[in-house]
Amino acid sequence: SNTGPIPPVVDQETTYTIHWFLANLSNDLENAKVVGILPTQVKYTNQTSPKSESIEFNERTNEITWNLGKIKAGAGVISDAKEVLFQVKIKPSPDQVDQKVDLLDDTKFTALDTFTNNWIIFSLGKKDNILLEEGRDFPSLVQTR
Repeated sequence: SNTGPIPPVVDQETTYTIHWFLANLSNDLENAKVVGILPTQVKYTNQTSPKSESIEFNERTNEITWNLGKIKAGAGVISDAKEVLFQVKIKPSPDQVDQKVDLLDDTKFTALDTFTNNWIIFSLGKKDNILLEEGRDFPSLVQTR
């Protein structure tokens, strides 16, 4: 469960759950991973779901990495999609009043297509606390909600 005021209030913690969802409509993939960079004002709470997913957090670089390994063709269509949730928290400072707060600076997906032997690299970019995409479908490989 998330806690704290929405919209965020100065000097009060608010938590957000980031949901990464991946479907693979084409060829089998291997060495798949998603890497997100947390801005300095965002803290990882060490809460993830499901626990069976391989999530690593590097405190030095503020990178959160989801190691997916192999992903079969049709994941999300003929079999379950890959997904993971993790929680972050912010505590806005006075200079952030009425401002959006970035929760992720950048998110990138990489994987090797085993049929073409080419690397797939997909960048989603920044994600802030303005949650406009709730309930909408996106055609992208990786979604952050």
